[in-house]
Amino acid sequence: MPARHRVACQLRQALDREARTAVDSLLIAEWMEQGRVYDLRIDSVQVARGTRGVQLTVVGQASTEGDDGGVVGMSLELAALVPQRGAPGTARTQSVSVRTGAGGRFVAQVPFDVAPTSVTVDPRYRWIDRNRSNNTKTVGPRAP
Repeated sequence: MPARHRVACQLRQALDREARTAVDSLLIAEWMEQGRVYDLRIDSVQVARGTRGVQLTVVGQASTEGDDGGVVGMSLELAALVPQRGAPGTARTQSVSVRTGAGGRFVAQVPFDVAPTSVTVDPRYRWIDRNRSNNTKTVGPRAP
């Protein structure tokens, strides 16, 4: 067996051992067998203030080469950096799960007590993303 093939087999076995869910196993198979690479991004973030805090609307896209524009039914994690009340300069991360719809598009409406300072899609790097520079958006101007 050539050395390159042996290393690839060892890598695949190590990744398979680390897979915790069926989705993890499917993703490993996509990486190793199809060379699938995704493009995840956040297109816009809007904040609306209400009587019980703020409503954050996040619009984004998940697509992959070879598909006709998007991935349907993909589960993504959004993480928001939320300032701590009464503790200037500190923040906590709050995560939510969203699913893509037709064409890989997603729109998430998430309530918060305090407006986040930024939002990131796929903060744990689960998907092989060809351009990670568009995965985080600073939250825009605060609504009155």
